[in-house]
Amino acid sequence: MDRYKILGLFWGPVVLAVALSLLFYWHLRPDLRTIRVPSVPQGYREIPQVSPEKIRYIPREPVISEAFLLLDKPVPPSPRSVLELKAVLKIGQEKICKIDGELLKEGQKIGPFKIVFIGDNYVELYGRQKKIRLLVGEKLSF
Repeated sequence: MDRYKILGLFWGPVVLAVALSLLFYWHLRPDLRTIRVPSVPQGYREIPQVSPEKIRYIPREPVISEAFLLLDKPVPPSPRSVLELKAVLKIGQEKICKIDGELLKEGQKIGPFKIVFIGDNYVELYGRQKKIRLLVGEKLSF
């Protein structure tokens, strides 16, 4: 009989703790039917399945997907004019530059700019009260 008293002293609190834990769990457990699951914002549902190459950027705020997708439509030209120095050529002692498909020499004008100097890989332009150095491959918008 003494042996059962020793086992009761040891296992009694353990059994009581497990029983109370199960009782509290049963009565205090969360009801999974009433928990609100957050839904995806409507803006994210409007994004079509496109390849990553066609997406320019995704803004932080959800917006209409057409606003930030690169569509297959041609991009309208910007209202500003752009000059691009394509190449600098040296033929004998004469230097020629190619800007937007036109071959030009020093002293000639293109748009509001005048070609002041043609270097090895750059062209110095003067216009609008300032001097601008344009490197090969660089674009100048005005």
